[in-house]
Amino acid sequence: MKNKIFILLAICLAAGSCVKEKLETLYSKQDTQIDSYISKARVVKHDSVEDTLDVVYNKGSVRLIRTEGTGPALEEDGAVSFYYAGYVFTSSPSSLFATNHQQTAEESRFTLTDAEYEILEADMSST
Repeated sequence: MKNKIFILLAICLAAGSCVKEKLETLYSKQDTQIDSYISKARVVKHDSVEDTLDVVYNKGSVRLIRTEGTGPALEEDGAVSFYYAGYVFTSSPSSLFATNHQQTAEESRFTLTDAEYEILEADMSST
């Protein structure tokens, strides 16, 4: 009886280890795809002029900055206003799931029942 419990426990541990390895492989593949997309998307052309977008990495998220803000630098107790767009990523951004930018929503045929396309403001003094 003890042998059967030991064997069953060993099988469960092995299966759990396989699931963990599959997830790690999936995450690694996704990271590689995102890095590949970013390296291609960084260089954009506007009116035949090439521009390189800034890339910011922060705790697992990646942000491409298309237009740098203007005005004074953000202070520790300041506020920042911005538009955003969130995409489900397969091998490239494929499905928009959230935005507060009307043109981005329209180009992606993204609709909400009560859409409010207002610039978002974050008060940095409360973070």
